[in-house]
Amino acid sequence: MMKNSVLSLVAFFGLSSLAQAQPMPSVSACQVEALAAAGLLSTFDTDKNGKFSVAEAKGAYETFAPYIKKYTGQDSDRVNLGIFTYVLRYEALPKQTLTGRLKLAVWLAKKRFWKFEKTKGQVINAMMAVFCN
Repeated sequence: MMKNSVLSLVAFFGLSSLAQAQPMPSVSACQVEALAAAGLLSTFDTDKNGKFSVAEAKGAYETFAPYIKKYTGQDSDRVNLGIFTYVLRYEALPKQTLTGRLKLAVWLAKKRFWKFEKTKGQVINAMMAVFCN
């Protein structure tokens, strides 16, 4: 009886296309985590320019440090900050190859020269690389 009433209301208000709407695409847990992390990172956009810089990444590091340490297994803030900023800069985790390790080593060695400004979309891509890898 209730189902017929609902269908009648849907038809009456011309919402039949809603009743036959396609299901929402599924979102994986890693995508939810990546979007949440990107949202949290956006709160560290101190100059409110819509971009995420190295200075803002350094400010956000302490919030993300426990997760980074869990991933890297390292206690070194120098290395973990380097990996965190590397992921934001290159929108990917360092590859576990000789070339990937060298690229990370060069990034760590050039700390004084780190520079990037990432849009929200780029930060989401970076977080996807971490959480959906």
